[in-house]
Amino acid sequence: MTRTLTIALTFALSVPCGAAAQGVIITPAYTTPSPAPQPYVQAPVVSYTPGYAATQCPDGSSPQPDRRGIMRCMHLVSGHRVSWGLAGAGIGMLAGGWIAEILTTAFSTLDSRFSSRSDYVGWGYVPIVGPWVQMTDLPPDTNSSYYLWLGFEALLQDAGLILLICGLVGEDYEEYRPIAAGDVRVRPIVSATVQGLGISGVF
Repeated sequence: MTRTLTIALTFALSVPCGAAAQGVIITPAYTTPSPAPQPYVQAPVVSYTPGYAATQCPDGSSPQPDRRGIMRCMHLVSGHRVSWGLAGAGIGMLAGGWIAEILTTAFSTLDSRFSSRSDYVGWGYVPIVGPWVQMTDLPPDTNSSYYLWLGFEALLQDAGLILLICGLVGEDYEEYRPIAAGDVRVRPIVSATVQGLGISGVF
């Protein structure tokens, strides 16, 4: 930059005054330095060691997320289990229908029209089939709403019985479960950098 300005100034001094009077203007030249080249930096190469990842979990297990999303060593478990949700709902419906049947029979036998009918009274305390038999032995002048109530009790008990059976029959399942604490296993490790025995487990 200094050399260029010195040459331009020398040239301006050597020009005659007449040339300057004629409107000749000498403008110093400026040069912009080019940026220095940046050295090439190679991206780091992530190396993979065969056999290392396999030692994280014991044989027969693999990293799987648990209910909280945390990766843990888990193994696939299959089997058969009872559906206690269905069984519990069935027991509740069956018990509710049976209690309603007993109360209905107890209060209705206060009327002589019902208490004199042996089938109605005898089957009034039997679950599931009791309400169906009672509907066949009602007095002739019984209100139609009583049939509807006995039918509701019968259907409620039948539905509860079906749910109870389905729950006890259960279902097959396959799911990942954490390895039990204290599971320690020894296995050989052969890789490009490591040869020997590895101990893995859950404590």
